[in-house]
Amino acid sequence: MGYIVAMECKSSGGLDWIDELAAVPREFGVSNIYADIGLSFGALAITHPRLAAAMVCKLVKGLGADHVLWGTDSVWFGSPQWQIETFRRIELPEDLQVKLDLAPLGPANSPIKNAIFAINAAGQYGLELDEQGQPVADYAGDELSRLKSEYLSRAINATICSGVGFSAIKSRAEMDAQIQVLAPTFSAWR
Repeated sequence: MGYIVAMECKSSGGLDWIDELAAVPREFGVSNIYADIGLSFGALAITHPRLAAAMVCKLVKGLGADHVLWGTDSVWFGSPQWQIETFRRIELPEDLQVKLDLAPLGPANSPIKNAIFAINAAGQYGLELDEQGQPVADYAGDELSRLKSEYLSRAINATICSGVGFSAIKSRAEMDAQIQVLAPTFSAWR
């Protein structure tokens, strides 16, 4: 299938499924269409890197750089690091820029790539960012941070209890008191 799509794009410059999506805002006058490049980028980057770059550039041109989101489907395929590195390095070759009338994606930390990687998603989640694309607010007290802290605390507690042998401790209060005594010893583990 990838070969057929690659040949079609090579001869006509078209990517039916991408071109149709990218045309929706122009054809229907809507601005609430977003594309998650996900698995399509990963699969194409391996087999047809020129096509992967063309796909992203077509989406950026049609939807706007602020309406293309990074996705990896990594829950199904493992660590996305190779996709991240590939996306940072990928560029639409000049011959395709001319043939397809598309702008380049730019260098690794270009505004387009930074928007796709994080800034666009932050907007979807209502996270305020500074000019460098970093969160303005300190999210140390948010629910995810609280859950992480609780998880790490339990992991440290379990390690302390199993490694030191606290069988004489009968209550959570006794355990918490003992952990406070030992906490400085284990603070480097956090």
